[in-house]
Amino acid sequence: MSPSSADPSTPPILPGHEIASCVGYVLAGGKSCRMGRDKALLPFQGKPLLLHAVEMVRLFTPEVYVIASPVKYGFLGVPVIPDAVESAGPISAILTALKTTSHFRNLVLACDMPWIPSGVIELLFDTLADSDAVVPQLDSGKIEPLCALYTTSCLASIEKCYGFGRFRISDFLDGLNVRYLTERHLHSKGWGRGIFRSVNTPSDYAELLGEKTGCAG
Repeated sequence: MSPSSADPSTPPILPGHEIASCVGYVLAGGKSCRMGRDKALLPFQGKPLLLHAVEMVRLFTPEVYVIASPVKYGFLGVPVIPDAVESAGPISAILTALKTTSHFRNLVLACDMPWIPSGVIELLFDTLADSDAVVPQLDSGKIEPLCALYTTSCLASIEKCYGFGRFRISDFLDGLNVRYLTERHLHSKGWGRGIFRSVNTPSDYAELLGEKTGCAG
C-alpha cells in the first residue's frame, strides 16, 4: 500500500522537513466515549481532525497510513490499515505499525493531538540517534507515547508484552534503549506540556475551536 500521488488533497512536503526512510502512522482507533461522537471526524478548519494529523505527518514523509477501521475512514482517501491483532488499546496500533512497516524508523501520532507543533516532531528525529525509540516524558514521569518515534528494533519487545497481556506502552519500553524528550527540551524551544493535550471531550473541542478562531468558548 502507498498513498496516492494523484490525490489533490495531499499537501506538499515542506523543503527541509521530509525525513528519508520513515513511515508515518496516524492512530484513529479510539472509542471516543467521552466525546460522544467520533472525534477523528470532528470538523476543524474545513476538514476532519484526522486529516490535520495526516497532513502533519506528511510534512516528514509521503508514506502515511491511518491505523483504524477501513470501513469507517476509507472514504477520506488515505490508506487505512486495521489492527493486525485483537485491539487492546494503543499498543495494538503500534504493534500493527511495526509489523507492517517498510522502514526502520516509524513516526506515530494520535489523531486527536492538534496542538502538537511540527518542531516537536523534528526534535524527535534529532534525538533518535542510535536508540530504539524516542518518547516525550513530562516531569511527572508520564510519557506521551502517541507522539513518538519507534524503530523496528522495538518489535520483539512489544510482541512479547502483547502476548503476555501486558498492554501498557511503558511495559514494552522497559529494557529498550529509549531516549526521552523531557520538558526541559520542550521549554528550551518555548513549548510547554500543553502541546500534548488531546481532544477527548466536548469542552476540549470547544477550547480548540475557540483558540484557533479567536472566538469565545
